[in-house]
Amino acid sequence: MTASQVGKEEQLNLESLTWGNLTWVNIEGPTEQETEYLAQNYHFHSLDLDDCLSRIQRPKIDEYKDYLFLVFHFPVFSKEARVTTPSQLSVFIGKNYLITLHKGELKPLVKL
Repeated sequence: MTASQVGKEEQLNLESLTWGNLTWVNIEGPTEQETEYLAQNYHFHSLDLDDCLSRIQRPKIDEYKDYLFLVFHFPVFSKEARVTTPSQLSVFIGKNYLITLHKGELKPLVKL
């Protein structure tokens, strides 16, 4: 199993982990730079990439020939404000990759 951080080399905020022929790419706080990288390297539908940058996208599953695109919302509790708000997780699943995009509010993904 290998892990690498691409951030400094290409000015992108992404981390990847490869095990066998499966690669997981995690993007915390995605920007247009990261979605452009995904468009060039994975050829995802442009509307899916736009959805990754939106904070108000509805949960959904979109099925394509080569990949699935999923949007989840998870509750995040703010101790300071004492309220629970939704946090979006966007996921691309392909034959040998898993790509996750989130704003950094989901503790299990941030700790990885």
